[in-house]
Amino acid sequence: MKTLYTSFRDYLAVKTLDGEFKYEAGQFGLQGAQKGATFLSLPPVLHLRVKRYEYDTQQDTMVKVRITHIFELLV
Repeated sequence: MKTLYTSFRDYLAVKTLDGEFKYEAGQFGLQGAQKGATFLSLPPVLHLRVKRYEYDTQQDTMVKVRITHIFELLV
């Protein structure tokens, strides 16, 4: 994600579980479902961990994220 705001928005978005990703409901078998998260409140200080490496499919390895990308998250 390019910004912290878009990352939170994506994290909180409701995702539909269907097709091969259906929810296994025990004796009821596979069921279509929706999953998501909500925050009732946030603490006065929120500690976030910024991922510094990402997987590069062309190089088939982890590469360090440029520092400028990390600062863009906070804007």
